[in-house]
Amino acid sequence: MTVNQFATILSRDLNYSHKLISQLRDIDIFNLEKFGVVSDMERVLFIKSDILILDFNVLFTMSNEEQKIINLLKQKIIVVNVPIGLICEELMRRRQLRAVLNNGTSISQLSGVILRVGNGGMWFPIEWMEKIIDKYRALSLSYDNTIQYLTHREKQILKKLAEGYSNQSIADKLFITESTVKTHVHKIYQKLGVHNRNEAILFASHN
Repeated sequence: MTVNQFATILSRDLNYSHKLISQLRDIDIFNLEKFGVVSDMERVLFIKSDILILDFNVLFTMSNEEQKIINLLKQKIIVVNVPIGLICEELMRRRQLRAVLNNGTSISQLSGVILRVGNGGMWFPIEWMEKIIDKYRALSLSYDNTIQYLTHREKQILKKLAEGYSNQSIADKLFITESTVKTHVHKIYQKLGVHNRNEAILFASHN
């Protein structure tokens, strides 16, 4: 399946970014129509791209403000240059994350991963997959013990979250305010011991 999308590369090292673009364009199977290169996180917000290729080294030089910005991004994120063997759980929790590539990954493999992500897929190193599976199993085992502490209304809202409804849509369907939904969602997170919407939905998938 051919993708026709726009990718942005974010790295403090512009030489690396331009070299990466040059190498990717030399591969015939690469179908992304356009690249963008930025070195400033704030500029990413104003670039209408589908995929953000993020240099792992950027994460260690981000200010608090830049960390907030990356949480607002809607692009699918591919993180490159991750040290082999390193697992970053904070990064793993980002809902936009679609792929992780270690140092030394070949351009042909990166090209294939970008195409995979562009078509809706994901790709992670084996050690990341093991961590994700372990976390999934832990959530599964604890589900039966924690779901009983949710109120009837919280269970209703959790079910709607799992069905993909936004807070406002849930409010409309349950005839309550959006702020009330947000309060319930926060309590659901606390009771289930999860950090975000995706982890809460993972719990709901067992019901």
